[in-house]
Amino acid sequence: MEAELKGVGLTFPQWLVLDATNRLIHESKDAVNQNAVARRAELDRMTVSQVMRTLAKLGHVDRGPDAVGPGYRIWVTSKGEKTLTLAEDCARRAVPAATAPRRPQ
Repeated sequence: MEAELKGVGLTFPQWLVLDATNRLIHESKDAVNQNAVARRAELDRMTVSQVMRTLAKLGHVDRGPDAVGPGYRIWVTSKGEKTLTLAEDCARRAVPAATAPRRPQ
């Protein structure tokens, strides 16, 4: 899976965080915070914070200050959505390969 994702410019943790962010946004129909993403992705907050900074630098997410408290509100950009579509195709290709019976050598 990691090799497949590399082809679309994501690491596995970046894909997990981007996918969790996108799903939460679609469920809530609003921007989300990093704590919610960390819970969804089952990653610690520090990891999500580091990955989110990278995703923002790559243009996959936008972050802005939260009006009601400390932290950021995050949303997925159109570039991020396109990358997720490519990553989903990678995942579909990788899963059958990972679960296929091994051929005798």
